[in-house]
Amino acid sequence: MKLLIYLLGIIGSVGSLVYSFNFSSNNHFIFISCIIVGLLIYLGFNYIQSKKKFVIGSIIADGILLLIPSTMDCLTYITSIIIYKYREVSVYDFNFESTYIFYDDPQICILAFLLIFIPLFLSAVIAIDKQKYTLAILALLPGVFIELLFTITPPWYFLACYVLYVLILLIGALQKGAILKIPMIIISVVAMAITYISFPISTYRPSKYSLFDNARTPISTPGNIKEEYNVNSQGDRHYRNSLDFTIAGEVTLNNFKIRGIAYDLYEDGKWGTSHSRVETEWFKNNLEKIANITKTSRQVIEVNQISGYSQRNYTPYFIINDDMTYYGDHYEGKNPQTYEMIIPNDDFNALLSTIDYKAKGELLKEIAERNGTQDYYDEYFGQGNEDDEKLTSVPEETKSIIENFLKQHNVIDNGNIFNYITQCTNALAANTSYTLRPGNTPDNVDVVDYFLNTNKKGYCVHYASTLALMLRSRGYPARFVVGYQVPGSKNNAGKLIVRDSNAHAWVEIYDEYLGWIPIEATPTSSENPNTPTDTITPAPNQGDKTPQPVEPEKPNIQQISQNDSFQIPVYIYYLAGGMIFIFIVLFQARIRKKRMFKGAANSNQKVCYYYYYLTKLKINCDVIKTIIDKARFSQHQISIEELEIVEQFYQDKTNAYFKQANLFKKIYLRYLIAVL
Repeated sequence: MKLLIYLLGIIGSVGSLVYSFNFSSNNHFIFISCIIVGLLIYLGFNYIQSKKKFVIGSIIADGILLLIPSTMDCLTYITSIIIYKYREVSVYDFNFESTYIFYDDPQICILAFLLIFIPLFLSAVIAIDKQKYTLAILALLPGVFIELLFTITPPWYFLACYVLYVLILLIGALQKGAILKIPMIIISVVAMAITYISFPISTYRPSKYSLFDNARTPISTPGNIKEEYNVNSQGDRHYRNSLDFTIAGEVTLNNFKIRGIAYDLYEDGKWGTSHSRVETEWFKNNLEKIANITKTSRQVIEVNQISGYSQRNYTPYFIINDDMTYYGDHYEGKNPQTYEMIIPNDDFNALLSTIDYKAKGELLKEIAERNGTQDYYDEYFGQGNEDDEKLTSVPEETKSIIENFLKQHNVIDNGNIFNYITQCTNALAANTSYTLRPGNTPDNVDVVDYFLNTNKKGYCVHYASTLALMLRSRGYPARFVVGYQVPGSKNNAGKLIVRDSNAHAWVEIYDEYLGWIPIEATPTSSENPNTPTDTITPAPNQGDKTPQPVEPEKPNIQQISQNDSFQIPVYIYYLAGGMIFIFIVLFQARIRKKRMFKGAANSNQKVCYYYYYLTKLKINCDVIKTIIDKARFSQHQISIEELEIVEQFYQDKTNAYFKQANLFKKIYLRYLIAVL
């Protein structure tokens, strides 16, 4: 029976830690190996004759693991993963640096995890054997507590194992070491299984009103670039002000965008990627030649992704790196990654905002002649082509909704994409309102229809997704993009600070010369009127109005700088208040009883107090009735021997009564009336 309890605990603790972080090794192999070692420790402790020698031997083995260099390197790697994850949810910047080696050798990682878990396993085995159930709970708690500390929810099946382990041990503690019956455990497991089957995770939806709204995670994190982006599920948006990136270098261009992934497929309110892995060599080469022709300046920056790096980089626009791979929808490089960025000047922006392909070529030639950069112009060898049906496809029902909205608000496409974008963004700004609390999109409702015609509220995700579909409905290739809007705030080291609250979404349109260029879709947020505008935007040309830059969305909370104090989420106060209330309810009787006996004037009064509690339990007190009557009605003082007789009678009777009581009765006796 103890083995089953112990097995539940180590499965819950090990599984929660191993599967909650982005470790690069074989998680299954690590998990199974740790469980096997945990079982061996249990069997060794219980079946080897000298338990003391076994414990000492296990500690020595753990010390040997500590001396292995590879184990320590891997332990440093594990620590760095955890620290980076903590940075993701913390407002504090640690001076912790790591080589961030990805250990693909699971054997080395197993040794590192055993270094962590062997002491925990030993503590749990000894505590269960000695019936120290509170210690047994605490022994395996670190494997679960680390994730909860970082507001990470471990896999439910591992968390359920640990919760069941805790419940069984708590019941054992209430029964003062009595043997636990297997049917009780089976009933608990069946109850949990029925609950999960009846209310699967897929059916969970956040309520409209919740005390824990601020505990919900943001819609995206830098280590969480997803292949599919579900706009339907984007309800109220919340932030933790966690530090996601630092950007170092002589940064002369502020308030620029860094792109995570661009989505080119749309269906039923969900954006996806076609996984095109076409390496566009022309893109980098031609962009560099255009930069030389227009004599744009450059800046070199280093982007360090603080949270979990997943091989995909968040990259600025208009970069000319030759040490990265471009896969159409994202870049892959290293972390931290250095970028050489183009700083757009008047010539570059004029080229950017020219619509006609032939006119753009003539303008490029004219710029080369004026700047004396004909050699670079002569090397220019062609342009890309992104004329793909998937980039202009829109579901018929959604297209009809968009067409009705555009017609209703007199949006006309005259062949000038920038003029069309301006009309669309103006129509969106005039007929919808920006908010970070738009609520949830109801089930089985088109998210575009709900945004444009019913709710009429949203943030960057809703505006960018809708504008991309408006462009595609008129045949303009467009993509939906998620990333970050880099602000101008710096830390004490002079690095730009990018937090989760800077997460943003926008649109990309295709330019035959410059590739994909960003277009802002979100109207000015009334919540943050002082937000600076994006720097990289098309400039007007030939009298056509180009979309003016607008402010990226910001949360309705004050931005926290490096020197600002941490703002405690509201739900923490509710939790703290609830815990204090429970503490008062559970311990008020015990505290009152302790004060009552401590404040008793003499032995007579103490005997009366014992009699008071015995009558609550309806216990026959005939054996000590003479002493009780003497204490209550006589002027004589109770002797020490008589008081000890009453105390012993009280202990014997209440302990016997407690052992025969059921679980709920025991809680009532111990905490609510405090007879023990």
